[in-house]
This record gives sequence, structure tokens and C-alpha cells, in this order.
Amino acid sequence: MRIAKLGLSLFVLTVIMMSCNKKTSTEPEKTGSVSGMIMNITLNQPVSDIMVYLLDKSNSVDTLTFKNESLFVDSAKTDSLGKYIFDKIKTGCYAVLPIEGRTIFKHETFSDPYEFEIKGGEAFDIDFTTELAVDMTPGYFNTTINIVNCPDDAFKKIYQAGVYRQYWFAFIPLYNLEGELTPTEGSDNSIRMTFTTDYGFSIGLFTLANAFKVVVIFNVHAGYEDIEMYFGTPLSGTPERVSWEYDWETGMVEQITQ
Repeated sequence: MRIAKLGLSLFVLTVIMMSCNKKTSTEPEKTGSVSGMIMNITLNQPVSDIMVYLLDKSNSVDTLTFKNESLFVDSAKTDSLGKYIFDKIKTGCYAVLPIEGRTIFKHETFSDPYEFEIKGGEAFDIDFTTELAVDMTPGYFNTTINIVNCPDDAFKKIYQAGVYRQYWFAFIPLYNLEGELTPTEGSDNSIRMTFTTDYGFSIGLFTLANAFKVVVIFNVHAGYEDIEMYFGTPLSGTPERVSWEYDWETGMVEQITQ
């Protein structure tokens, strides 16, 4: 009986010692990095203060509501030497692209591809060049938004409204807030706004469209509700002045010729 008890005690002691000596180790997350430089090949010098974006190519692109903000993982500006860097990038498929107004950037083919995959431990070197020699000074046009025939409802008043402009970045469509709209003075149920904006353009993998979305939020007795309306013109042939009207009765947006 003593031997049996001694054997059991030794077994328990061994298990305790093994559990005490067991090291709790977690495998570090696999990451990678990407860095590069942007050069002005006309002046043969680096270009600073250029915004470079890191895009997640693993997720699908929303072409219905254009809610693609999650595809933009990070951004970085080039320093005085024209260099940028992204580190600790998680595993997945990505792309890096510089954007600066109407400036044309070209991927340097001798560097790594601007679309790449991180499996763990990779360090990509992706460079771009620009000539910065093309005069792309934007022109401007006036847009007027007029919301008419609003329902006269004491329990439904316009609370807030915003106008968003459509643009495409590396074939990813998005909307960016262009400005806020306020109800017409003396009325809670009509909106009129005139604003000046630059003409749209398309360069490389970036397109600024002459397309807009207006979101109107109503304050109702039970909370809030909203509607969306869309309007726009082609990139070419946009008039200097353009007006749009939204009719509540028909639910249509109509361009008014001026």
C-alpha cells in the first residue's frame, strides 16, 4: 500500500512540475512591410509631401452603395527624400498608390509590383516617378441644388443634409463630403444651395467624377429618417452653370437648363 501511495505521489509531483515548466508561447503575427520613393524625373530630385495610400485588395469592392472606406488601410506622406514606408502590414493582398490632385504618377517597373501579397516577412520596394510638367489647372462650374414640393408635415422637418462627390481610386468608387446643406431661410421643408466646384477629370487610376449624392435627414417624432438623391453630368461637356431639382411628388431629380 505504501508503494502504491508513493507511486501516486510521484506521478502527481511529476505532472505539477511539467505544468510549471511548460512555457506559454504564442506565435507572433506574421507581417510584412513596403517602402519606396517618388522621384521627379524632369528635375531628377525626390518629391516630398505626396500622399501614398495602402489599399486592401482582399475585400470585395462595393459598387452599389460605394461604401469602400474599409479598403483604405493606411496612408503616409513622402518625406524630404521622397521616401515613404508602411510596416507591420498583416497578411493579405494589397496595393500602394500615390495621389496628389492632377499629378500623373507612373510605377517604376524595375521596382516591385505595386500590387503584392503579404505572407509574412516580406519587404517590398515600390517606387514611382512623375514629371510634374503638365499644367492641369482646374476649371470651375456652379451647381445649384433645389429641393421643391417638400411635404408640409408638422412632424417631419429637415434636420440636416449633405452633398457628396463621387470619385474613383484604383477602380474603387467612393463618395467624399463636398459640403453641408441648410434649409432655406424661413422654411423647414425646402433646401436650396449653390456652390462652385472644379471640373472632374481622370488621370491614371484616379477619377474625380461630376457626379453627386445628396443625403437629406429628417427629424420626425419617432427619431430620424433619410432619403438619398443622385445627379451629375459627364466629364466632358459640363456647362459652366447647372441646376438640379428634386421633386418629392415624383421622386425624380431633373436637370434644369440654363
